[in-house]
Amino acid sequence: SDCFDGNSCTVDTCSVLEGQCSNTMTNNCCGNFVCEAKEGSCDDCGPFTLETSSCTSCFTPSGFMFNVEAGESGISMSSIYYRHFTGTVDVKIFTAPGSYADIQRDESAWTQIGFQRITVDGAEYLRVDFEPIDVGPNEVRAFYIHSTGQLLVQQIEADPIAEDDYISIRNNGRYIGSVEFGPGQVGYAWNGRIGYSVQVPDSPENDSPTKSPTSPPSKAPTLAPTK
Repeated sequence: SDCFDGNSCTVDTCSVLEGQCSNTMTNNCCGNFVCEAKEGSCDDCGPFTLETSSCTSCFTPSGFMFNVEAGESGISMSSIYYRHFTGTVDVKIFTAPGSYADIQRDESAWTQIGFQRITVDGAEYLRVDFEPIDVGPNEVRAFYIHSTGQLLVQQIEADPIAEDDYISIRNNGRYIGSVEFGPGQVGYAWNGRIGYSVQVPDSPENDSPTKSPTSPPSKAPTLAPTK
């Protein structure tokens, strides 16, 4: 009992000779911190939040484009937190598959997924929820936040500016002025958070139903008796 770690997904053993505990994590168990097949309702698959560093000497564009990249597991994004300066403003959120680099001024390539009319008192984090957006393994997704006021972004050298086991937020975002999809300048880093869950893996092939049994062999014919 001295070696019990409180996690039902570990095999807990004690070495009397060495005076040490061993807590070995098992597979296919909700609570082993790995999103596995059939764990759609398990906390191992999320939801999670990834947050960037918070700027102190901030830049204040009206719009900002940045890229998010999934890791080896696909993700489903469902919310964005952005940081905004004081004011009563309208904020729109857009997204597009792939990097923003080739579609910076092409409004038709983007889909609007959120809108807020808000009054901000101070440099606050504000949340926008949207229908889940799937990003496949190692895929990139672009986001564009545009306000009639002032967003808060930063300049840092790190790239990615934030990452965990499933997702990374890339540096070298695009600072945009007051005109939607208007002129801008790259070299800035987003200031905010991403809410997401991990896509539940498909069940292994050996979990699929076995093939239907073949028909039983017919009875062997009997030999007619000879006279």
